[in-house]
Amino acid sequence: MKLDILHQPAAQKRHSTPILLVHGLWAGTWAWKENFMPYLSQAGYDVYAVSLRGHENSEGKERLQTTRLGEYVQDVQQAVSSLPEKPILIGHSNGGIVVQKYLQQHTLPAAVLLGTMPISGSLMTFLRGLKNDPALFLKVTFTFNLQHLVGTPERARTAFFSSTLPADKVNRYFGQMNRESFVAFLDTLFVQMDPRKMKTPLLVLGAENDFFFTPAQVQQTAKAYGTTAHIFPNMAHAMMLEDGWQQVADHILKWLDTQPAAR
Repeated sequence: MKLDILHQPAAQKRHSTPILLVHGLWAGTWAWKENFMPYLSQAGYDVYAVSLRGHENSEGKERLQTTRLGEYVQDVQQAVSSLPEKPILIGHSNGGIVVQKYLQQHTLPAAVLLGTMPISGSLMTFLRGLKNDPALFLKVTFTFNLQHLVGTPERARTAFFSSTLPADKVNRYFGQMNRESFVAFLDTLFVQMDPRKMKTPLLVLGAENDFFFTPAQVQQTAKAYGTTAHIFPNMAHAMMLEDGWQQVADHILKWLDTQPAAR
């Protein structure tokens, strides 16, 4: 599989361990390019970002609708194997569940789950959405099309961004959003992890106003892995693009400084 992997070398290399960024639903490497990649590279890390199959410039668009969650895990494995050293993984949203599944079988220097899908999958999120907006979530279900959740800039803002994020930014991000696999979404409904298999040091971060995953869900995931999540106030789901993204990046960098294998 030909995957689009971006590389931003460290401005002044201070760490031998690279960082690999894994996007969530409707995203690609574009979600990391504006803020996280340059900022982490300025901190002395070689930074990579992968677009999973069917996303942005990676192969697989012709069969995206039937792509399975396990295939995204294969993409992460391929991306990790292509790097000169074992990386730190940072996974956002659906990318967080992909990272969790990958780490069931592999151990890395460190990993960060950012606004992650919970350890138990997306069922509770779907049921909450069905209760709060039945017409929308039934439309998604009966058309097998996740695009309805982010089909307009207004819906994209509701799902990803705070009300205070400037409209020009929302429109620009909306214009880059990818289509998604309904089959992979179905795979996430009942996904289960065995936290005993997690041998990688883990940081779990969430957002107070996350549309998809509540702070309680994020804390439950952290607790399952024997840690405590940090929840950022007044922030929505797209934590790498929201106002305040630098606070998130700084929190990650500070934590990585405490991880000997990730230096």
